[in-house]
Amino acid sequence: MTIEKYRNDYDSFDITIIDSNKVLSVFLGGADPNISCQYNDYKRIDEITFVIPNTEEDLFNIFNKLYKNIVSGNVLDYSPDSSEAQQLMKNETSYSWYQEVVRDGIITILSDAYPVNCPNILKISKEKNSITLSFMQMNNPEVRLPKNPFCITINIRQEGSKIHDFCFPFKTLFQELQNLTETKDKKILKKEA
Repeated sequence: MTIEKYRNDYDSFDITIIDSNKVLSVFLGGADPNISCQYNDYKRIDEITFVIPNTEEDLFNIFNKLYKNIVSGNVLDYSPDSSEAQQLMKNETSYSWYQEVVRDGIITILSDAYPVNCPNILKISKEKNSITLSFMQMNNPEVRLPKNPFCITINIRQEGSKIHDFCFPFKTLFQELQNLTETKDKKILKKEA
């Protein structure tokens, strides 16, 4: 996998992870984290899967932390050692919205950028040796909302999200990805407007 970092307008870097013919991007749109996936050759897509194997240790550990924090209810990244944090995490997992997002170890995120009847969807699952991100684009002809046919983007709003508190684990993901080192001696590039 190749990791590229592009300086953005928010004093941080947009992160691009390339695995053969697939591209995963994690970036901020204002204060909102976004994660998107597409093919390198811009094929039309309705769904795409990006797998992060544990052999990509740093990258795997960051996405594994995202997965573990959401599944455990630790969406605000508490130090899980305290009894207060344990209670807060238990409370988080009891909410009905949480139970719709986390089922049988699979996290399902509906993009906040689209109506509920035609969302882009991200499913995150964990196998023993990998984290899988599955992106799906739902279309509804009744909703006249144009979607990019070559890229599936998930937007998680900081305010007004369909999934209360779930912006925070993705903001943490974005912050931790900032510390990754680019691979293949790439220079830090300025994203062209």
